[in-house]
Amino acid sequence: MTQHGPAHPRIDRGAPCAVFFQGERLPGIVRNVSTRGVYVELSELPPADSRVVLTFSLAGDHTHIACEGRVRWLNPPPSSLEEGCSVTNSSLPPGCGVEFLRLDPLDRERIDALIRLAAMREGSR
Repeated sequence: MTQHGPAHPRIDRGAPCAVFFQGERLPGIVRNVSTRGVYVELSELPPADSRVVLTFSLAGDHTHIACEGRVRWLNPPPSSLEEGCSVTNSSLPPGCGVEFLRLDPLDRERIDALIRLAAMREGSR
């Protein structure tokens, strides 16, 4: 399914990924991807605004994408919230939004092509 968020179309995923932060590998799942970034389901969240390295692959493509990113926003689990705070997006599992800082232009083109293909398929339904 293609989602049209506030600014950038994205596609749903469910692919394993790895987020590397301060020398640690945090296993996660890419829940959606756009040409600007991804939403990653994680059980351990790096701090907002931290820089990370992210590796993942696209549907039907076994070539891994490795890129640098910045944690733009957090969606912590409800159990970790302080009183008076709320989950940022309850429709998503706990995780974070990562903005691509360094993404190979060919990888960006591959992501864009996959998003356009998904949009065409939805339009033909």
